[in-house]
Amino acid sequence: MPMDIDTIAKKIASLYLSSAALATIVAILTLGEPFIMLGSIAALGLITVLGDSLAEYGVETVLHAVYAERTKQESVQSLLQEIEGLPITGELKFKLKNQLISQNITSNQEIELDQIKVVEIEE
Repeated sequence: MPMDIDTIAKKIASLYLSSAALATIVAILTLGEPFIMLGSIAALGLITVLGDSLAEYGVETVLHAVYAERTKQESVQSLLQEIEGLPITGELKFKLKNQLISQNITSNQEIELDQIKVVEIEE
């Protein structure tokens, strides 16, 4: 039974808690080898689920949904800076940033843009 994109986005966005992930890794490492093996098996299962969802919906759709979910808890400015550092194409970065900015404007939140870049496309 395939999951819907909203469920996948919420699960991926909830995985972003890096401090909790770091604390979990440290706890697993202090408990010993059996827990490391079980953690590795669980990580492989998670990677499989994420890979299946990416294949079903596409990278762009999943990224849009994840960042839409993360805007509920994080500032748009920090997400825009994060997107700039992602190893993705410039076109996808542009689409993600436009989505965040347009969602931000429609939800009446304030945003501070450091720079506005104007790109001319010559044909």
